[in-house]
Amino acid sequence: MEKIALIISFEYEGISYLPGAIVDIYRMYSALIHMGYDKITIITDSNPSDRELYDYTTKNTDVDVTIYSMRNVFTKYRNKRQVIDAMEEVLKCSKGLLYYSGHSMGGKLILPNETHIDINGSISSFIHDYELLDILSSVKDPTHETMLVFDCCHGSNFLLPYKYDESGTYHLVDSVRVYMPHKVISMCSSTSSQQSFSDISGSDLTKSIVKNLNKLSIKDIMRSVTFDVTSVSKSNPVLYSTYPNIHHIFPWIIYNTKLTILIDKYNNDVKICK
Repeated sequence: MEKIALIISFEYEGISYLPGAIVDIYRMYSALIHMGYDKITIITDSNPSDRELYDYTTKNTDVDVTIYSMRNVFTKYRNKRQVIDAMEEVLKCSKGLLYYSGHSMGGKLILPNETHIDINGSISSFIHDYELLDILSSVKDPTHETMLVFDCCHGSNFLLPYKYDESGTYHLVDSVRVYMPHKVISMCSSTSSQQSFSDISGSDLTKSIVKNLNKLSIKDIMRSVTFDVTSVSKSNPVLYSTYPNIHHIFPWIIYNTKLTILIDKYNNDVKICK
């Protein structure tokens, strides 16, 4: 029961610099390596020196300082095809987590200083929501589970049909009628009209997610994450899913897959059995 994760984080040096991208990488990576992932891939355009890595990690106390020198886990960003291939691997895995930290606009993830000629001959430096949807829709096994985290401005539902609200219920997203057999949860740091906040210490959403994932309950996680993010910025985290009855994040995300996680039929009590 392999579980894999893909971390994508861009700082866009030379075009629209995004501070704290390297901290987001190490904050997420230091959390995931303690959660028993079988494979973690990192794609980034960042290339800090060992001295910079040490400074970043020691100044942020929630980052595991012992991993600062593990830059060999980085995969240097090359092009769109590289990112799409990595996404396909994690999104088609039976248990996959995709984390993206970077710029976004109008349902498109913005890639670093690169142009790509697509099959229609147009120039693009984006990954469109429908491209992600094509990958997700190709999964036909209903037992597959996927977690998406988009830490970016102008968040999108990426064409998932149900939106979670603070009352603990889901509502069907207008004009979206794309359904998939497997379970997908997608968390965005902002709505489509908002900007996210990040500085040299990293993103507020990433900090909060790492701190609150172990609560398992989506209601508890969203309450805490929303409080943390809105207390320092004007963005409102949102969550979407493929089903209207998902009230806990998938336990394998934070627990070893050799453990049995039991959630009662009312989605209240969680028991962990060896």
